[in-house]
Amino acid sequence: MQPDLSPHLHTDEYEWVWKCTKQERIWRRDTNPSYGKRTYESKRLPIEYWTPTLHKLKSEGKINIDESNGCKI
Repeated sequence: MQPDLSPHLHTDEYEWVWKCTKQERIWRRDTNPSYGKRTYESKRLPIEYWTPTLHKLKSEGKINIDESNGCKI
């Protein structure tokens, strides 16, 4: 087995970006016009789609995001 040579893949910032893009894909799938009616157009990832990791990082002050300043879609 090869050793893990990519320490940047395990940082808080990387995890935040990965979770954000994953939640963005889920949100876009859920609001896709071909599958259902889009009720509103949001420019940011809604708080109800935040993962526990995002909530934890926000409460620890490691990332500065909220409804108007966060995961931009």
